[in-house]
Amino acid sequence: MSKRDERFNRVDELLLTGMADEDIIAHVCDEYSVKPATVEKDIEALRAQDEPLPFSDEPRNGMLNALLANEFDAHEADLSKISYEVPKGEEKFVHALIEVPTYNDGRPPKKDSKPRVQKFDAKSWTTFATYHVAQGYVIHKVLHLPKGIKPLEEMNIFGAERKA
Repeated sequence: MSKRDERFNRVDELLLTGMADEDIIAHVCDEYSVKPATVEKDIEALRAQDEPLPFSDEPRNGMLNALLANEFDAHEADLSKISYEVPKGEEKFVHALIEVPTYNDGRPPKKDSKPRVQKFDAKSWTTFATYHVAQGYVIHKVLHLPKGIKPLEEMNIFGAERKA
């Protein structure tokens, strides 16, 4: 795990404890030797993840919410029941539920990573789909695939063995 990820996780932990922003900033700056503006950006990013999506007043799909909140492991779930509404104006992008799975070393191991919805243009999708396995990513489900873009099944995936 990178230093940035460690810092980000630490800020997330401190936010969950209910600590004041000023105290979080002071604590994390001291612990990780970073500028206060860096920690402020981390706090903003974490709060933005928790806010409801601006394009809809309705709550998101229950199963997708549970996955994004890390309430259960996407590897063990039947993801065919996920319904995903493509945000207006983003129909030309590929939307995929991806994750770099990480687990702690407890007994039994607990999943630390969270899946997220990532959006790709056509060229980025081709590159990501080709190399995602070698980079440690798992594509749990392609939520939206525009016409004319190759599905994952047709990609030549680097670092993965294909079944004939």
